[in-house]
Amino acid sequence: MVLRTVPRLSLTGLNAQRSASRRSFLRVSTSTIFSLAALGSLAGTQLNSAAYAGEITANISPPALDRWMYPFGPAGPRATASLYTTIGSSIEGFDDRDAQYLLGFDTSPTIPAARPISTYRIISATLTARVTVDDGAPGFVFDPTSDPATSSLAAGDPAQTADPDAGKPIELFACAYRGNHPTTDEPWSALNYVQTSPFSTLEPIGFARGNRAVYPIDFDSAGLARDVSNNVTDLPRFDPRPLAVGQASGVLAGATVPNNTAFVFSIDLTKPGVEQYLRQGLSIGRINLLVTSLHNAQDFGSGPVVYPVFATRFNPLATPASLQITVSLCTADIADDQGTPLAQSPGNVPNSGVNEGDYNAFFAADGFFFQSSLGPAGVGLFCDIADDQGNPLPPAPGVSNNGVNEGDYNAFFNNLFLPCP
Repeated sequence: MVLRTVPRLSLTGLNAQRSASRRSFLRVSTSTIFSLAALGSLAGTQLNSAAYAGEITANISPPALDRWMYPFGPAGPRATASLYTTIGSSIEGFDDRDAQYLLGFDTSPTIPAARPISTYRIISATLTARVTVDDGAPGFVFDPTSDPATSSLAAGDPAQTADPDAGKPIELFACAYRGNHPTTDEPWSALNYVQTSPFSTLEPIGFARGNRAVYPIDFDSAGLARDVSNNVTDLPRFDPRPLAVGQASGVLAGATVPNNTAFVFSIDLTKPGVEQYLRQGLSIGRINLLVTSLHNAQDFGSGPVVYPVFATRFNPLATPASLQITVSLCTADIADDQGTPLAQSPGNVPNSGVNEGDYNAFFAADGFFFQSSLGPAGVGLFCDIADDQGNPLPPAPGVSNNGVNEGDYNAFFNNLFLPCP
């Protein structure tokens, strides 16, 4: 990362400017911001459009949570995680996406947690997991694209349509939670659902349709979450919008997938709701994901293995799943495009990244110079973006943050002109 060369503010200079700036400020426009950037370049500032502000790439493996989510599966370590549906089964009462694969990745401390959600800009996110195929097993064929929900209906259903291609896709979804922790009575969440947590805590306990504690969701065109557990057989039926469809490395569409094939899920950040979900995970330090499919299985998985089986981190012969995520920490993104601090923004005003709105908020009457007069009471206010040494929050071990001061000033201007997608 290349930082701009800016006039570093000292406490002496801060105190000299505070009284004059406390109750008034100069609003600037985008053109003024760009002019300031150009002047900085002429003064010796090194511009690098390829570098983003605070860019971090985390390669996280093994996952902290690596679990087969199946009503009759163990609540604990298991070497494999099968994926299949119960559609067409003679026994009713199961979710369409019956056997699922839950993965959870601890993103902190590699990517700092506890930052405002809006300051995380996701550049890319990719999950990789490998399948295991036993010798002699029929296996399954690779389908690289999503299928219509109606193509997964049971044979004989009048609404069933033909599958447009061979096989069924393996799809990646976000996670939502229902029910409470049996001891603390706290609602289940990404922070308290662990490797040994029960499959369900809702009555009736067990395999009842719609009662699993962690379930897959997508986001509709408005970015609103939808439960996709039963998108095929529930009405109104709908085609889900997965985070990604797994792509089998080195395997042609329609071909049988060999043992130890890596499935790569490149998360589509352009879909509504997706980046927000990942930002929320980064803010708490944990991203949970669910891998599902609608492959048919005979006798609840006890028949021929014609469905995907993933190797978990408890499989000594396999490479564990991994999450690679690249993030830009937009330290200077403190306000929406109209200059309202993000914590106070009404929600219907766009935030297009770092621009004049952030500059105007920083120098507003209740901004930097006012907040710096508050001492330790300024901790957590919207201009408190760095520790006392100017490093983006949260503070590094052993480094103090005593409120809004020259560290925040220097961090703001060191990041104001850096591209932040």
